Amino acid sequence: PAAKYLSTPARKRKVCITLEQVVFEGSPDTVPSPAARILLLLHQRQDLYLICRCQNRDEEKQYVRGLKEAGLFAAGLPPRRVLFCSTVKGKEAMMRHIEPDLALDHDAVVVGALAPYVPDAVLVGARTSQDQVIHASSLEGFFYPNKDVAKPSSNQEVKRPTGLGVVRNRA
Repeated sequence: PAAKYLSTPARKRKVCITLEQVVFEGSPDTVPSPAARILLLLHQRQDLYLICRCQNRDEEKQYVRGLKEAGLFAAGLPPRRVLFCSTVKGKEAMMRHIEPDLALDHDAVVVGALAPYVPDAVLVGARTSQDQVIHASSLEGFFYPNKDVAKPSSNQEVKRPTGLGVVRNRA
């Protein structure tokens, strides 16, 4: 499923990505350059929404500063597409309201709740046994699986589409 998000589509798809642990990998100060390149490409080709769970306004400002330094706002990402909430339930509700075609998050509870409603629900960095969830070890691992492929558990079969694809594990 990753290839359809990196190509120029006939219609733009909605993509939701969690900032904490997926893009910033824990630190709100700097977007790693591979993640910045992926976000810039997605912004050019899809309707990109970035969602972050923060505890206070200062933390929100750090994330916005990191995105600004990565050049996302200069490239045209509307600041209104960077959304903040203070709870896991709030993050899940925002993602469901947007109705994305692709949602990437590090929280198995959020991804599990979204999986029945989102065509491509991706759990980044962790594992779950839920059938409808795609696993990726990182943001870059999802979009460039030849560099970093999610490993299935022993009782699951690996499906690899041709070209740029994602490992989807099925029970």
